[in-house]
Amino acid sequence: MTITIRQLIERGWKKETILLVFPEQSKGPKGGLKWAATVSLKRALAVEKTKKFTDLQEKYTFLTFNELINTRKWTKRQIDQYLNKPDLLEDNPYFKNGPPMRLYRLARVKRVEAQARFEPELEAILKRRAQAGAKAEEAVIKGAETVAAQLAAKRALEEALLAETRRLWGDTRFASMFPVARGLDRRLRLFVGPTNSGKTYHALMELKGKASACYLAPLRLLALEGQARVEEMGLPCSLVTGEERDLRPGAQAVASTIEMMDERQIVDLAIIDEIQLLHDPDRGWAWVNALVGVPAREVIMTGSADVIPTVRALADYLGAPLEVVHFERHNPLVVDARPTDFNRLKPQTALIAFSRREVLELSARLRQQGRGVAVIYGALGPEVRREEARRFREGEAEILVASDAIGMGLNLPIRHIVFYTSSKWDGQRRGTLDVALTQQIAGRAGRFGFHDSGCVGALEEEDLWVIRGHMSAKVPSKPLPLSVLPSRAQVHMLAAILSTQSLISIFITFAQHMKLEAALFKPGRVDILIQILDEFLEKREELSLDDKYTLCLAPINLKSKTVLSHWQSYVDAICANEAISPPKINTALYKGTSTNTRDLQEAEDLVQSHHLYRWLAFRFESIFNQPDLAKKQIHIVNSFIKRSLNNPDMDKVCARCGVLLPKRSPHTQCDDCFFDHRGERPALRSPRPSRGGPRNRRITKKKR
Repeated sequence: MTITIRQLIERGWKKETILLVFPEQSKGPKGGLKWAATVSLKRALAVEKTKKFTDLQEKYTFLTFNELINTRKWTKRQIDQYLNKPDLLEDNPYFKNGPPMRLYRLARVKRVEAQARFEPELEAILKRRAQAGAKAEEAVIKGAETVAAQLAAKRALEEALLAETRRLWGDTRFASMFPVARGLDRRLRLFVGPTNSGKTYHALMELKGKASACYLAPLRLLALEGQARVEEMGLPCSLVTGEERDLRPGAQAVASTIEMMDERQIVDLAIIDEIQLLHDPDRGWAWVNALVGVPAREVIMTGSADVIPTVRALADYLGAPLEVVHFERHNPLVVDARPTDFNRLKPQTALIAFSRREVLELSARLRQQGRGVAVIYGALGPEVRREEARRFREGEAEILVASDAIGMGLNLPIRHIVFYTSSKWDGQRRGTLDVALTQQIAGRAGRFGFHDSGCVGALEEEDLWVIRGHMSAKVPSKPLPLSVLPSRAQVHMLAAILSTQSLISIFITFAQHMKLEAALFKPGRVDILIQILDEFLEKREELSLDDKYTLCLAPINLKSKTVLSHWQSYVDAICANEAISPPKINTALYKGTSTNTRDLQEAEDLVQSHHLYRWLAFRFESIFNQPDLAKKQIHIVNSFIKRSLNNPDMDKVCARCGVLLPKRSPHTQCDDCFFDHRGERPALRSPRPSRGGPRNRRITKKKR
């Protein structure tokens, strides 16, 4: 019997131990491990029983500074005294640009702990810590009376708030906030299945014969696609998004983004797309509102099978009958047996990365090879994404380089999905891809009607191993409760209870004290809303409570200085009640092309500022009275972005000072700007051994 190198790693073997015990079978062409190589299981088990194996494992096992402090109860003075310097300095995975992680060999630590003078010293330290803990506990007990008073006051506030809510609202159930929907005898249907199973198509087919209907989409692009599909059936269909109104005469059907749901207009059928986004931490509240509150006699939801328990729980809560319809994928999806060579990507391939920087760098590398490339990522406006999708669909571009923005919608003739990496930055750390996201993106390969089957792969063997595991795994159901945000009516109700016009106080009270059905709903994240209020709106006395509530829900990119600058001028115009024009655009954008990533980023930010202007134009018409001009300028800047994306000679520059960076630099800033911002340059240290991963990504596959 045999065992693979990867399985040895999973059993706890160190890389260095494997190379010493099985040098011929495990060593790769550049000194790394051959993960798929096999060795004798019998010999591996025999080696594990030897003392030499234990010594080798300890020799190559390291403890971090924090593990010494928290697990083995060392003090900082003992570490400095007995260990002096760390055995290895390694990049900190938790703080990308922070100080290096100090690592100490376990064997060395054990030798120190075995010294006669070390053990009594450690016992004395632990005794002092225990005594300090006892004193702290005694102090807490003495102050219990104060703590009890605080808890009693908090409970009194909660009870008063709940009583006043009942008095003003008449019912504290979340469902009661949608009285029109509660007055209907609604029927719920759930269409579930993997990507490319036709569930959305069959849902739209249900529109035939309906006198009125609405289609609620997660993205503007999907709303546009839904409008086109409905009109292909011969039914006039209007379009309503946050920044656009296309009202067709005599239309009884409406396609809209989910946040624009009309909770007052009764329809025969409502279709809610991508219902699994109920669990999204940022936008999930909109899907909760739609499922609970859309005023339709029949509601069809489409999504993945992992959402079934959640929808069943909500259906039981609403007392509505639920029918679940399962769909199967139309054609097979095959995972590649070996990694894909970057230099041999076939036409109709989509290469998936998870950052704007990686997408632009990969597309530039492909263009230098003479390949036709289309580019799609989240920061691009809907118009540019639609145009790039058209170029790929019609064969003008043979390769698509995209982020996970293609996971929803965008029906494209992709034959082969190739993952550049199996990890993604989630805003706090870089971690392995979610199973559901992997399957959703991979499912875009082999679109029914274009191909008989689809293929999924990766550039690196270790990434392919992760993707293969994700494709065979079952997507776990996510737990309740679901996040909800306060409605406009709730905001006014809480303002009356608290006798305040401070929206920040209202949001904090809602998050901390508002009583909902705890098993199903919980107050959602209001930290970003509070940040917008605190920085731009709360102190503006000219704004009413309604105005503040509307503005804090605006689609603002808080990371863009350009967008924030224009947003500030928009708020000033609203406060002064003076009309304002859309931001001016540079004449170079009319016919020019960006030669560097910084100019491209500024153009993308400018488009976002114009979209924000159009969003405000439908809420403050007299102030933002030139939406058509904003739309025209969006078209001009988008044309500039399209030309720039197809520029093979685009340079990479520092995001702060604009100095030219090396084309393959993994950073967005030059060294001078980075260290001016962070402080003094650190002392030089020996480089850590390469462990692969996204930071050391190979573009060219190793020869086998």
